[in-house]
Amino acid sequence: MKDGVIQAHWLESAELPFPFSRSGEGPGVRVSPSEAMPMTPAQLPLARCALGLPNQERLSCRNAAFARGAEPDEWRAMVEAGEARPGKHAGWFHLTRAGAEAALAPGETLNPEDFP
Repeated sequence: MKDGVIQAHWLESAELPFPFSRSGEGPGVRVSPSEAMPMTPAQLPLARCALGLPNQERLSCRNAAFARGAEPDEWRAMVEAGEARPGKHAGWFHLTRAGAEAALAPGETLNPEDFP
């Protein structure tokens, strides 16, 4: 953390601070009930941003994202995998519980207001 801002250099690189694969291999693997394809390194930061993570409380603070540029393709792939659903308005997406749980880092939790 620098000047009260959590540094997230790993969002722009392949260096993730926790396992993202749900393929059934390696320690700390999260597996969805549907055994969907693993969330890719390109999808993980999109999902974390939709949750408002990282933050100092280590608690999700929203569940919405507007996709732009090449992001809609990533979001559509997450929809097909059961990790997200389209919003009511074009370009908006929301994570399912499975997708949100897959995006959490150790020590982070989902806000029960968004995920009852």
